[in-house]
Amino acid sequence: MNETKTKTGKIVAYQPDGTAEIRGSMYNRYKVTFADGNQFKFLNLLNLPKHNGEFKKKIGEEVEYKIINEQYKNASFITPPPQISNNYSNNTQNRPISTNDSILLQVCYKENMQAFAKDNKDNVMSETEKDFITLKQILNNL
Repeated sequence: MNETKTKTGKIVAYQPDGTAEIRGSMYNRYKVTFADGNQFKFLNLLNLPKHNGEFKKKIGEEVEYKIINEQYKNASFITPPPQISNNYSNNTQNRPISTNDSILLQVCYKENMQAFAKDNKDNVMSETEKDFITLKQILNNL
């Protein structure tokens, strides 16, 4: 059984390493080299407008990552927990989050955790925010 290990490292190089299809989604695969000499493969989702499959980290950046499979050298970046404000607003007035907005946000978050958390957890919050805003706009237009 593989035990997940968490590490921190400074990126010294990365290079494209093909593509992968996982559960119907296409990913670009990158081989990342760290200052300690370790190399691991990371995935970037291709069909996210924000990323377009481009590598999302920079050379020289200190990152936290978890080793998913030591044998196959697969790893995933760890993103810090989301900073969720009590005052969500997409206009200029601040207002406390309503119960309905809270439920909608939780549903979006849960679905995105199921869709992305295993292989690409760093996409969860950005996708949750996009889904939440889109659904709020739809609801406001009803």
